[in-house]
Amino acid sequence: MIERKRNGTRRIELLVPCDVGCGRIIDVVEIKACTLDHVLRWQAGLINDPLALLAELSGLGADILGQLTYPDADIVMQEFALHVPAAIRGSLGQTAIVPAPPAEAPAQEPGPPLPPELETSEVDSEMFKVA
Repeated sequence: MIERKRNGTRRIELLVPCDVGCGRIIDVVEIKACTLDHVLRWQAGLINDPLALLAELSGLGADILGQLTYPDADIVMQEFALHVPAAIRGSLGQTAIVPAPPAEAPAQEPGPPLPPELETSEVDSEMFKVA
């Protein structure tokens, strides 16, 4: 069940309560109303992804939200997308997964110098043509 309160909060009852450890069971996710500060920080890139914003608005950590099962995860994210202002909603799907940069290969030491006969470019290129 989804309830919208007059104070701007959305209350989403989970279909499957989520056990997040230490005897704590989450059966409701409440999303507080967005403020202008949230919008400005989102636009400035100070809130870097939708899950971070949802964590801030719900008071639940991103690690706890990550434990939601389906279809509850879909329902919560859909309600979250409907809940945020258009200034945020328009860019929710534009966050990209950026792969980690590849590990730098160790610098290779230069090998032994080439013999002088290989350094010259006096090679007959006609010899290596393919018929």
